[in-house]
Amino acid sequence: MIKSIVNEMEQETYSSLEDRFENLEKKLKEGNEIRKKNPSNLEYDEWDNPIFVIPKGVIPRAGARVKDLQDPTKKMSKSQPGPGTILMNESPAEAAKKIKRAQTDSLGTIHYDPASQPGIANLLEILGSLSGRTPQQVAGEFKGQQYGALKNAVAEAVVFAMEPLQARYTELMNDKAELLSILKNGALKAEEVANATLEKVMDQIGYVRP
Repeated sequence: MIKSIVNEMEQETYSSLEDRFENLEKKLKEGNEIRKKNPSNLEYDEWDNPIFVIPKGVIPRAGARVKDLQDPTKKMSKSQPGPGTILMNESPAEAAKKIKRAQTDSLGTIHYDPASQPGIANLLEILGSLSGRTPQQVAGEFKGQQYGALKNAVAEAVVFAMEPLQARYTELMNDKAELLSILKNGALKAEEVANATLEKVMDQIGYVRP
């Protein structure tokens, strides 16, 4: 149990989207239980290096939960592909078409208001997440403009983000040996880091190895 917790708690900051917080909260609970049982000797080692670090959830300023383009009251789901879902392996042209056909409303004004304008809010969040801005900042830049201008900007940003990812994906899928090597090396590095922390935790709590 301790090893599985250490594996997921190695990093101090656990970048997570909203729909991953349930798993994060579970690990936080498990980690805190271990800390409670060993309150004084799991924080720092003799050189003041942190040992058992409790992660912190990080919600991005925008795009934590992207909504379906045709039903912005629901989250976009890859398990239910359709006109409201953008898949990473579809063509940039198709992705842009879906965005330009995204459901909005008849109000005719661009404001960030998820309750009354969920479709517009979703587009603002997508563009904000891809440009490092808040949805409110993006809304301010499109004040007085038509919905088409916002959709075009979102489509352009999504395509710009997709193209290098798809190029790298194609490169790796065409070289399975390199892909397997990357996965193997990544797993070995992760296990090495996790095992080092596990050893420290076991030493600090007085765990007697078999």
